[in-house]
Amino acid sequence: MAMSTPKISVLLPVYNGLPFLREAVESILGQTFSDFELLVIDDGSTDGSTAYLEALADPRLRLFRRAHTGLIPGLNFGLAEARTDLIARMDADDVARPERLQRQWEYMNHHPEVVLLGTRVQVIDGIGRLLGPEADLPIGHPDIVARFTQPRKMNPLVHPSVMFRREAALRCGGYRDDFPVAEDSDLWRRMARIGRLHILAEPLLLLRKHGGNVTRTKALQSLESMLRISVSHRIWDRTGVDILTSRPELWSAAKERIACLMAELRLAEALEGRRLLKGIRGADGRAWPRTLGKLLRRPVLLTGLGLYRRRETLVAKVTDEIAARIGVPPATG
Repeated sequence: MAMSTPKISVLLPVYNGLPFLREAVESILGQTFSDFELLVIDDGSTDGSTAYLEALADPRLRLFRRAHTGLIPGLNFGLAEARTDLIARMDADDVARPERLQRQWEYMNHHPEVVLLGTRVQVIDGIGRLLGPEADLPIGHPDIVARFTQPRKMNPLVHPSVMFRREAALRCGGYRDDFPVAEDSDLWRRMARIGRLHILAEPLLLLRKHGGNVTRTKALQSLESMLRISVSHRIWDRTGVDILTSRPELWSAAKERIACLMAELRLAEALEGRRLLKGIRGADGRAWPRTLGKLLRRPVLLTGLGLYRRRETLVAKVTDEIAARIGVPPATG
């Protein structure tokens, strides 16, 4: 007998997801809304995640084992395999509230103009202790779109909280690998061109923050990706041209300019870090362990501050250079 088509496809990529994977999967399988498929994209896990997933007997789970290629190829693979038009994202270390899918399905069902729906979230630590709400998030479409251009608050939609329409995401080109660690922000901004965005006021996801999901490399990648996003989307706003697909030679030039900026920021961070370290040394000349530890646990703070101070000027300059090559005069005012 043929399987009936579910109403929602939950897309959960995982790479070495233990020990948090069990709680994440159980929070989805225990939803009050049960008419869904759970697509787990195993990106070459080596920590026992695969064995745990293979032992699950729930018929709603579809497990795909792949060689390790990274998050973005896995997400696009999941979009291609999904059997429904409503995609709910989930991460392997977060926890969905039991009513999450029900609330989101009802809203999307009653608001066909909405192509992307997030929720507010609460933050938990590595052992599940509630740390508080995530920074206040906007609700309606105009405020969400406005937030995209605010330097310190560029992406108000928490990726593992969202539900979106598959057709709209594919029409926009899906996730793009030019924006590692910020692939979601790029996709949301493209989806905002063709439909409405919304965020439910109810916190329906527990967002876990722990040592394993925040690294210096990822944070620096995110900073560089957000610069790329700012430039590419500002060029779209000015010219109507998607330079990634229509003018790849200009996109290469933009990426080179941004890479030079990041190199300058890394050098500035290193010099500033040396200056600060001189100020936290004890009488014996050695760095105070506690103070030094705090600094090292926030390794991108200096880079972030330097970027935010200069971001608007730099983005505008690169945008003007690329737009001029397309034939559009520089922005005024």
